[in-house]
Order: sequence, then C-alpha cells, then structure tokens
Amino acid sequence: MVLSKPFTAIAQEDDKTILKNLTVSGYIDAYYAWDTDKDKILRQFPAFEPYRDQFKLNIAAVSLNYSTEKIRGKATIQYGDIPKVLYPSDQQYIQEANVGFSPCKNLWFDIGYFITHIGSEGLPINNFFSSYAMGSYYEPLYQSGIKMSYDFCDKFSGSLHFINGYNLLDDNNRNKSFGLQLTYKATDKLSIVYNNIIGNEIPSSEIEFKLRFLNNLITYYSPTEKLDFILGIDFATQEKSKISDWTASASVFSIMFSGRYKITPKFFFSLRGEYFNDAEGFLSGNYIDENGKITGLNIWGITGAFEYRPVENCYVRLESRLLSADSKLKIFYDNSNTRTEVTLNSASASLFSMVLSGRYKITQKFFFSLRGEYFNDAEGFLSGNFIDENGTTTGLNTWGITGAFEYRPVENYYIRFESRLLSADSKLKIFYDNSNTRTEVTLNSGIQF
Repeated sequence: MVLSKPFTAIAQEDDKTILKNLTVSGYIDAYYAWDTDKDKILRQFPAFEPYRDQFKLNIAAVSLNYSTEKIRGKATIQYGDIPKVLYPSDQQYIQEANVGFSPCKNLWFDIGYFITHIGSEGLPINNFFSSYAMGSYYEPLYQSGIKMSYDFCDKFSGSLHFINGYNLLDDNNRNKSFGLQLTYKATDKLSIVYNNIIGNEIPSSEIEFKLRFLNNLITYYSPTEKLDFILGIDFATQEKSKISDWTASASVFSIMFSGRYKITPKFFFSLRGEYFNDAEGFLSGNYIDENGKITGLNIWGITGAFEYRPVENCYVRLESRLLSADSKLKIFYDNSNTRTEVTLNSASASLFSMVLSGRYKITQKFFFSLRGEYFNDAEGFLSGNFIDENGTTTGLNTWGITGAFEYRPVENYYIRFESRLLSADSKLKIFYDNSNTRTEVTLNSGIQF
C-alpha cells in the first residue's frame, strides 16, 4: 500500500498533463445550393456546396490537437460532400494527420497530411464566403510531406515544405515538389504572406517533364474593428504547356479581392470580386469555344453575402454569385457564358463533448466501471459564460474521469460507491478556493420495481 500511493499519484499527474494538452473540436456545415446550370446535379467547379438543388451536408469534422513545448500533433476526420468530391476516394475521411517536434525554441519539424499552405480562402467557417473564388478553386487544397517552420521574431516567420506534389496525398511521379511560406506581420492591422510551390506535376505515365511554379501573394488588412479586407494574387507557369506551341511555357493569372463589414456584432455583409485567366488550360483544362478553337478558361465573378452569427462559433449565411466566362465560351446551361448562384449555409463549430465508459463484471454481484469525459463549449451558448483569471469572458472547457464499484445482491437492487475528478481549463478558477479542479465521492443505493 505504501508503494502504490506515489505510483498512483504519478499516473494521475501524467493523465492530467496529457488531457490538459489535448484539444478536441468539431465542425458541421450544411447547405442548400441553386444555380442556373439546370442540366447538372454535380455543379461545375464544385469546391463547396457541390450538389445543385438539394439539402446536403458540406462537412462534418472532428479534430484532435495535442500540443506541448516539444511535441505536437493533429488528426482530423471528416465526412460529407466536400471530402467526397475534392479528396481521393480512398482517403476522403482524413483531412489532416500530422505529428511534429521542436528541437529548439521557435523551430518545428512536422510530417504527415496537411491542409495546403497556399491560398487566402479556407473552409466556409474560416472564410467570408461559402464558395471559393475561381483562383482558390484551382489552388491545391491538401498536401503530404514534411514541413520545417521557424519564427524569426514576433513579426516574421517562415516555413519550408517538401511534399509529394500539387494537391496530392500519394505521389504521381518520382519527383517531389518544394514549397515556401513567408509571413510578415507589419502591424496588428496589416499582414503580408508569400507562398509558392515548385515541381514537376506531370504523372509518371507521361514521359515529358514539365516544371510548374505557382506564386501566391496575400494581403490581410483590417483598418477598423468593423472592416476586413483580403487581396489574393496567383501567378503560375508551367513548361511545355502552350496550346499553339508545346515547347513553350504557359502561364496562369488570378486575382481576388474581398471585404467584410460588421454591421452589428452579429450581422455581417461581405463582397468579393474575382478574375481567373488560364488561357492555355494547364490548370483548368481545355474547352472548345463557339469558333471551334481549343482554349483554356477565362472567367470573372462577383459575390455578395449576408451572415448572421447568433454566437461566435455558429452562423447562417445567404450568398449570391455571378460568374461570367469569355463571351465565346458557352460552358453553362442553355449555351450561355454566365451562371447565377444562390447558396444558404448554416454551420457550427467548437462545441464538442465526448464520453467513453466501460463496465467490468468482477463476479455475478460485483462490478467495476470507469468513465472518461471531455466537454468544450468555448463560446458558452450551452454552459453559460465564465470569467477566467485574465478577465476574459469564455465558455466551459473541462474533462473528467470517474470510477465506481457496484454491488447487486439481487438484480433490481444496487449499492454503488463512486469517485470523480473534474478539471476545468487551468485559467478557469470555478471551484472552491480558487481552484480549477474538483474531487467528488458519492454513495448511492437504488431499487427498481
């Protein structure tokens, strides 16, 4: 007994440390989408809201994040139309899975599956809009490889990426691609990010080596608390890809400018203009115009959206978009070069709870049960709000572990002895004596008839 007590204390401390460094989050996004392309169920350029005229699930995702001073990791599983349409069919349920270590201060090495480092627009929950601009649609979404990142100072950071290829999890040839990200935070209101990817992206089934080089420049600017702006510019080249001369290089240019205005703390209005020009079609593919000429995609668009956020991590968004291709490209319904879209999205994130319990029958009359639990309501719309030790208003983030012994002399009668440890976030001193933990002991007896 003397030896078991310090061992038990150490084990409990280890469990508390692991759970303290583990964050669980969830994200669900549902939608209804309509456009004037009446002859298609799966919409053209299907980034998000890919199915027309249906109530559908964009994505349901659960993420586990583990972070310490030296080790970190992330795993996200997903389900819905976004992974079904945009991810490889045999790997659509894994959004991210990576692990990293830090050999020294500010330096990290990570390996695994990642969301791409390219682009200014992410999933709808992190975006002003529920649709991708055309330039964002042709950027990579995911990548697999190794990342080395370093924070040079508070204002400047960078990362190097050694990956299988452009929007690839499994490599399609014997070559690897390289990427760079440089981030400069000029002020609290202005940030500039430069990204690139360079490599041969041609499948090994094709003999010709074609070097692709994508450059991505992003500017984030928030002049006031109510206004946010994003400017994204892409310029890409690829060798031996010109339609009229296969020995010549081709290029792609796209630009996107979006802004969001906070009408009230819960209502927002966003506006976006976009332009995409891939004259040789090495990203967008080739089309036949009305004159019978083979060409790439040249298209512009404008999007407006109203958004209501009853709480920080939940929104309802109504969005409308006009896309207009080159007048000679009749790529939409009824031999048209334009398409109008309307989408309605609703999403919620960050509220997550999980319980895992088990019971073991020691004998016919004696039982032992164990339960682990985790609850995260960061915005407090179920748990209510708390004030942490820094004076910040927050919701409830807590975990617990419970053990119980039970005696059943007959089937419908029991006596149960139970002990539980509850631990809130270290900054939430919600229990007695300014503590974030609570220990419980209960004795129950019950009869069923």
